[in-house]
Amino acid sequence: YGELYVTLVVDEVTDNTETENPMDLITVERVMYATVKAPATDNKQLKAGVVREFSTPITFAPINTEEVFVIKDYESLKKFKEEIEAAQTNTNTEVLSKNAVMTNDVVIEGDWTPINCKSWTGTFKGNGYAISGLNYPLFAQVSGAFDGLHLTNVNITELYIYDSSNSSTNRIAPLALAFFGPYIKNCSTSGNINVTTSVKVRELSGIVGIYSHASADVEVRNCVNNCEINVNLNDNDTGTQSYPYIGGIIGRVQGSAGNIFVIDNCTNSATITVGEKRESNTYVGGILGKIEKSEMQMTNCTNNETINMAAAADNTRSTGYFVGGLVALYEASMTNSSATNCINNGELKFTGALKSSKHSLFMGGLFGSIRNTGTAINQCTNNGNISITGTSNGTEYIDGLVGQNKDDNATISDSVSNGTITGAK
Repeated sequence: YGELYVTLVVDEVTDNTETENPMDLITVERVMYATVKAPATDNKQLKAGVVREFSTPITFAPINTEEVFVIKDYESLKKFKEEIEAAQTNTNTEVLSKNAVMTNDVVIEGDWTPINCKSWTGTFKGNGYAISGLNYPLFAQVSGAFDGLHLTNVNITELYIYDSSNSSTNRIAPLALAFFGPYIKNCSTSGNINVTTSVKVRELSGIVGIYSHASADVEVRNCVNNCEINVNLNDNDTGTQSYPYIGGIIGRVQGSAGNIFVIDNCTNSATITVGEKRESNTYVGGILGKIEKSEMQMTNCTNNETINMAAAADNTRSTGYFVGGLVALYEASMTNSSATNCINNGELKFTGALKSSKHSLFMGGLFGSIRNTGTAINQCTNNGNISITGTSNGTEYIDGLVGQNKDDNATISDSVSNGTITGAK
């Protein structure tokens, strides 16, 4: 392995920044399974914009591959799946805490069976590589973390059921149906989710179905969804109501009092279309379908694409339709939640009839509805037009920023809607 001479660029420092370890301030691209060691130096000052010169070469010491899962092809991805699922069965905590590191792009061969390992707590380091061709989610359940993973050529056309005894676990998403880990960073998806089903579906998203964090602060940063979502949930055919939560990034975030959910610099760039078959409350947001019980800190998030929702054609049940450019519904007894510097550029379109007083529409350029959260909306913009097509005998809560605000402590400052609203009664 020897010595390797490389040029490393100092990352985000000002003149005369001091550090005991110069490597703390250096970004190394695509070091897959190596430990980077910098030589000792008496000069602790680094100059901004100047390439750092070391008197001795930086060395790369290979990591023991027994300590990590190295994923370099489809076979090694399957081996990772087999080993952590076996470790879950055998309660092998050492294996369940091992990280996974990608060193190459991976192409799925044939039908993929999702990894069902809620007990795995390692970090999946994608290093900017892609897994291509998933027809089912990569994970059913997982408690690890993700960084730098890209899922491309996703083509999900049917529901994957991992717990047939509990219909509330029926979900659709490319990365994970149910996520319990500390963070997701620098990940993206692209492809198509095109599903028609009569089976009850609870959460659906371009990246993660449900993010559940009952006992910890968690974060999602720098993630992008490019998966087109087109779903018809035919629950009126079976009498089983779905109550689906649908989001470009996450379908539903479920926390607990005192926990913080951070989402920063995430973007949805794919159209979301929900057909008319449901007869149940439906929540569709460009970033999140619903967030509940958790304090939210949302910054620099953007929805760029159209959201289409259709009312159920022959609906006789009490039903609420929630549509938000960023979030469909935020419901939590919190006091310090915020949305800052977020933008909706996508059109919001609702078609079909609100046939009776049992039916309500909550539609906002940023939030469909905010309830009991103490949310501060600051420096946010809606550029998307809002249109409602069809007769209405129900109740409508429609606004360029927040459709319904049931929060006496919520504030909106330095925010504007540039979109038009048409068809509202």
